[in-house]
Amino acid sequence: MSRESLLTGLAILILTVVGFFHFPGHTWLQSDTQIYVAILEHIWDPSVLTSDLVATRPHVSYTIYDEVAIGLRKLTGLSFRDILMGEQFVFRWCALWGVFLIVRALGFAVSHALLVTSCFALGAVINGPSVLLFEYEPVPRAFAVSLIFLSAGLAAHRDWLWSGVAGALAFLFHPPTAFPLWAVAGLFWLVLHRRKEPLRILVPAAISMGVLFVLSRTQAGERETQNFFSRIGPPLESLQRMRGAYNWISQWPSDWFWQYPLLMVFVYVAWRRFRPVMTAPLEWLSLGLPLCGMASAGVSWLLLDVAKWSLIPQAQPARAVLFITAFAIILGACAGIQAAGARRWWEALAWFVLVYALPANGRVAQLFDLGNEMSRTRLAVVLALAGISTFAAWGGRVSWWRAGLAAAAPFLLLPTAGKVRNYPSLHTPALAELSSWAAAHSPKSAVFVFAGDGHDLAPGIFRAEALRSIYVDWKGGGQVNLLPSLGFEWWTRWQRLRQGDWRPGDESRFAGYGITHYVLPVTVEQPAGATPLFRNSRYAVYSTER
Repeated sequence: MSRESLLTGLAILILTVVGFFHFPGHTWLQSDTQIYVAILEHIWDPSVLTSDLVATRPHVSYTIYDEVAIGLRKLTGLSFRDILMGEQFVFRWCALWGVFLIVRALGFAVSHALLVTSCFALGAVINGPSVLLFEYEPVPRAFAVSLIFLSAGLAAHRDWLWSGVAGALAFLFHPPTAFPLWAVAGLFWLVLHRRKEPLRILVPAAISMGVLFVLSRTQAGERETQNFFSRIGPPLESLQRMRGAYNWISQWPSDWFWQYPLLMVFVYVAWRRFRPVMTAPLEWLSLGLPLCGMASAGVSWLLLDVAKWSLIPQAQPARAVLFITAFAIILGACAGIQAAGARRWWEALAWFVLVYALPANGRVAQLFDLGNEMSRTRLAVVLALAGISTFAAWGGRVSWWRAGLAAAAPFLLLPTAGKVRNYPSLHTPALAELSSWAAAHSPKSAVFVFAGDGHDLAPGIFRAEALRSIYVDWKGGGQVNLLPSLGFEWWTRWQRLRQGDWRPGDESRFAGYGITHYVLPVTVEQPAGATPLFRNSRYAVYSTER
């Protein structure tokens, strides 16, 4: 192995480490892992979370996410946290390696390819469908997106077999996310049907479909089957619009709509510039995936907002707009390096401003609101980063130290000078103490409810760490997109307990629903004459048995 190969591998590993532990970072039990971990823990040990609404209604029939996690736990003895975060780290590395391969296929030097890869490693918020370029949590969608970029990078070098394997794994982890990849690959093969090479990428896809079908027939713990072919009635539509508004295109704020067509223009301009040097697979994928993203919003609006098809809230096709942002970063950074190499500083700056604006502020238009102090600060940081990257590639120089400087700068400046904070810290010592107490001092069959916390996400963290059932919590309501019966039951429970509202004497409303414990913030008035079973600086726990 050459010295350059070793340095390249080390550089991509460093980018993965920095991206995972520093910026954009990662989280645990702060979003969808609250649901997935509860499901996994109940499948692993059916004696826990027996009365929990989301744990006992798994929606993982059409993914190998649960089979892989449970298999690795049996093999290694590690916790689900260690297993899932380990997978997340590996798949992020796969994504960065795929992007590096894409840029190398365009003929860029290794140092410049690493600079583009570092731009991609910064991630970005995808407004509208509420997804991320790099998901902070180890969820099926995150794994699939990473594998798609690895598949695209391998296909760019005509490594058909391994590209197909990566794409097949993406499909197995999250079919809706992988659909655009296979749509473009299938069309590519149909157009070039006289060539046998592209057919090899479709063989693993066919195998993965068969595997997924077999596994879906043997899903453990399934109580409600996902319904793909029905029409959403008015009651369910009202509930989904309230709890999953991001799926309904008609409810997106108007200023989100212009961003994706504009980014698509940038993608197309850059794509036309590099098309003469692209391999045929890269030519198709680098334009086809963003075009799928452009079409996805219109398709989602037609099939959900108009036709009310029950499949759409589950598949969420509008999330494909992610590929527009992704290739705007990849091809935009390549165009910036090319312009700097030709000593066109103004053009290079323009490309790099676009590239760094996306991780700095998901809604790019806000960045140019000069009346806002935060916008001015972030715009200044973006301009500085654009200048550093232009300097790094100026005159076409291939320099490791220049590329390294430009690659490191955004990881240092965006979270500090730019004050970009991707997520809050929801884990607190008080919540950890409460979870530990519940795990040690309450029976497995206990059912808790957090009263007076409204939309707070603490109950989901408690459920996964204490392994105790939650009667109802706001996060669990997101399942209304997937399982209608669960959604209606969740809404009934939510209204029944008037979540977010607490008055002394309300503890009587917990009787008769199987609730054994209720948790109150210590900042609200406590029930008269009741002695807490547990109390710390933030929470007090009471028994419903008086």
